[in-house]
Amino acid sequence: MKEKYSSQAGHSNQLPRKTGITQLRAAIGGNAYGHVLEIGSGTGANFPFYKNALSVDAIEPDERRVSRSRKQVKMAKAPIHLHVAKAEQLPFNENVFDTVVATLVFCTIPDPQKALEEIQRVAKPGARIFFLNMCGCRSQ
Repeated sequence: MKEKYSSQAGHSNQLPRKTGITQLRAAIGGNAYGHVLEIGSGTGANFPFYKNALSVDAIEPDERRVSRSRKQVKMAKAPIHLHVAKAEQLPFNENVFDTVVATLVFCTIPDPQKALEEIQRVAKPGARIFFLNMCGCRSQ
């Protein structure tokens, strides 16, 4: 898959540059619509890109990162609701979200299978689900 990304982005066997990640975040955020769930929102790097979202529920288990993301919330176009929560135990009802976004986070989730089950539970049938992950992101 790295080869596919590299050739599409015009790179040769190199990891994407920071601007490449920003472009991918923008593409994902621009395609997210309706009620959006963001898994592992971190410091809110995706927040400015949600242009078609009615609202975004952003979960992050690290309270310090949630505090740091409040600045991004103020600059967002869509209403962002922050939640200190884990992907393996989402605090939402079933069939709520039109879109789910998880960027650069799945390699840090202790039980990814449980997180995927929770995403399936809270996403509406036919929901858009966007994953962006890179090998070795634990070390970044």
